[in-house]
Amino acid sequence: MLYLLPVAGMAIGLLISLMGGGGGIFYIIILTGIFHLPVPIGASSSLATIIPTTLTAFSSHYRQGNIRLEVAWWLILGAIVGAVAGS
Repeated sequence: MLYLLPVAGMAIGLLISLMGGGGGIFYIIILTGIFHLPVPIGASSSLATIIPTTLTAFSSHYRQGNIRLEVAWWLILGAIVGAVAGS
């Protein structure tokens, strides 16, 4: 059943890029609910997959002129603080 992981990844990647993020919860649900992985492994795997997905979506939106870096930097700063506090 592991061969279905790329299909799940592609569907979630599409969802993330269309909605501007937030797909991590879908990864966790799929990895824990369908593939029966423990929650800590599902959560950490989700975090690892978000990096390339986010960079790809960012690149596409940046080329289209859809990103205001002065806004993004403040969000990045807050996200880093929140990630450190949350982990």
